[in-house]
Amino acid sequence: MKNQQEKRVAIIFNDSLLDTVPCLLSFIKLLVEKSINVDIFIVNNGLCRMPKDLASSLINVYINNIKQADNEKILGSYTLYRIQKLWNFYQYILSYINHKEYLYTVGVEQDGLIISWLIAIFKKIPFIYFSLELYLSLVANKTIHGRLLKGSQSSSLEHQKYQLAHKTIHGRLFKVLEKKANNKALLTIIQDPSRAKLLAEDNQINLDNIYSLPNSPLGQAKYNKQYFLQEKFKIGKEKIIILNAGTLADWSYTKEISTVATQLPDKYLTFFQSRFFVKDNDNYIKGIRDMVNPEKVIFSLTPFPYKDIDNIYRSADIGLAFYNTKLLGTNCQEIGLSSGKIAHYLFTGIPVIVNKETSLAQLVNEYECGIVIDEFKELECACKKIMDKYQFYSDNACNCFNKLLAVEPHFQKIYHKLFITNS
Repeated sequence: MKNQQEKRVAIIFNDSLLDTVPCLLSFIKLLVEKSINVDIFIVNNGLCRMPKDLASSLINVYINNIKQADNEKILGSYTLYRIQKLWNFYQYILSYINHKEYLYTVGVEQDGLIISWLIAIFKKIPFIYFSLELYLSLVANKTIHGRLLKGSQSSSLEHQKYQLAHKTIHGRLFKVLEKKANNKALLTIIQDPSRAKLLAEDNQINLDNIYSLPNSPLGQAKYNKQYFLQEKFKIGKEKIIILNAGTLADWSYTKEISTVATQLPDKYLTFFQSRFFVKDNDNYIKGIRDMVNPEKVIFSLTPFPYKDIDNIYRSADIGLAFYNTKLLGTNCQEIGLSSGKIAHYLFTGIPVIVNKETSLAQLVNEYECGIVIDEFKELECACKKIMDKYQFYSDNACNCFNKLLAVEPHFQKIYHKLFITNS
């Protein structure tokens, strides 16, 4: 193994989402616990909060600041835009990576994987594919996203571009590159065995070479009620807070949840915490705000630093996770242990309510850590069931996390493969 005195790994993520991806943050922190130096290469496009608290003696964070281009121009020629963005990021990384010795690069998502592959070709550095989303061939050939993109709305331009990325030649081109690069990767990391099987079949790679790492924070689950949101937003402590964390969009049923939430009894308050920075005058959110009761529904449109996330979840009593599989397809149907908000709800002992469209329904039913509903009108009844047996559901939430979602045991297998077997 090269340079025994200083083991170093590069994380390559051509996005600004790092502070919202628990499994990647956990992976980085666990590497550091093993005295591995980690150089993180990310971009700042102004859509998400940057991980300012992550840098340490063993962690360097390199942020490539890019300007958000004209929205219509991006959406009109997304293929060229993405190729240029990828190439610019690759050159930015080379300006740093040429001066250090790396054991591995870790390519996050398609762009990170392709860049890691390019680096491997020219610098002979082994690389790992860290998969967050499933970019399946079926989707790339527009049988899902291409057909159903129309009518889908979101507060996030980034998500609209993400959907468009799978519609035409662009999706097929990057899928071909993903397959070729994935077959050259030393190993692949994904969130659970079900998603691993789908990726192995689609990219024609060995399933035994895919390692699971749930999208979870570090540690064991424990219920410990906090009042962070109550104090920050002047919410009465007697209120039952229903938390909906993540992207505000049609695919997460933001409008439907808001409509039902405003009809719930006064003791309930539904709190939406956005993953992205969203402007107050955003048309999508403004349209929803105009139709809801502001005393029953609160929208927090500014992401909090990751260090505050735990307290946000612990302020809630019930967590919501709804996904529209007609808009998101297999990536959403088989969301499983890749849902960061489900992991954090369970980690904090918060019972959950989910819709039956995804694989989360089976998990919730099996571990009795919440309620599965068919229709939004069942939300009030589901909340009542949880509050009537709160300790039961909360204990089961912790149990579910500790059995399925704890990161540390999964990381040990990856670490052994990379730093023991390959040493």
